Parts: sequence; structure tokens; C-alpha cells
Amino acid sequence: MRIETGGSHRRKKGQQKKEQSMPTTVQSRIFHLLIDLIPELGGESSRTRFAPPRVEGDMAVHCTIDEKSNGHLEVEIAHDQHESRGRAQSWICFDVDPQQHTARVTRFQEGCHYSVASPHTDAQSARVNLYAANWLAVFHTLGRVFEPVDRLEHA
Repeated sequence: MRIETGGSHRRKKGQQKKEQSMPTTVQSRIFHLLIDLIPELGGESSRTRFAPPRVEGDMAVHCTIDEKSNGHLEVEIAHDQHESRGRAQSWICFDVDPQQHTARVTRFQEGCHYSVASPHTDAQSARVNLYAANWLAVFHTLGRVFEPVDRLEHA
């Protein structure tokens, strides 16, 4: 399943963002950020991806993509901190709807806090999705991109 966004939302470093309009909801912002961070999301390439640490000792980030029976994708992003010393690693899961160009958080763990975001509109779900959109935006601003694991093995 290849995701068509109706325009190029993928940007190269140093290139200005060329969008006709900004996404209007948090869920559409999350979707477009995931498209930018995960090249070929929904394509036939590797479903396991990796963003290596930018500097030695920094955390690496893993990503898995699974197709669901309803045509959606489940994307899980997890930190891999080199010296976590028994602390829980952070992770976040998204339900991605390629047809509606939206994505929402289904569950996450940040430090010791675990949360399940309801599919319904409620204050908790809104806060979790806004947190995720901001986290993905920071990740994107830092120039991070998830590459297929098999590509990294040959680099």
C-alpha cells in the first residue's frame, strides 16, 4: 500500500516547505509529519526502520510499520537509549489512515507513564495527540529520518 498525499510533503534538508495549505487538525499534522519522517510509508520497502543516533551516546529510534485489516497502518516508534540502566524505554503507537490522511496516537509510554488514547474525542486524547505532533515536529526539525534497516546494513 503506497500512500499518496496529493502533493509532495516530503522535504529535503535546507529546502523550503512547499505546501498549498497547512494541515488543519492535529491528526492531519501527525499524518504529514509521519510521511516526512518515514520515506515510502506504506510502500513495499522494509517495514522495520531505524534512525541512528546523531552523535555518540545519543538515542537511536526504531520504527515498525504493520498493515491492519481495516486498511490502516500501525506505526510504532521506540527509543533505544544506549545506557538506559534498567529504565523503561519510551515508545508511541499511531493508527494511520491513508485514505483520510490522518493519524492518531493509540498508546504510548513516556518514562514511567503509560497511556491509552481513546479513539473518541476527549481531553486526554487531544493532549496526547498534541504532544505527539510536537514531538514529531522536533524530531523532523533535527533532520531525523527513518531508513529501512536493510539499507543501513549495506551502508
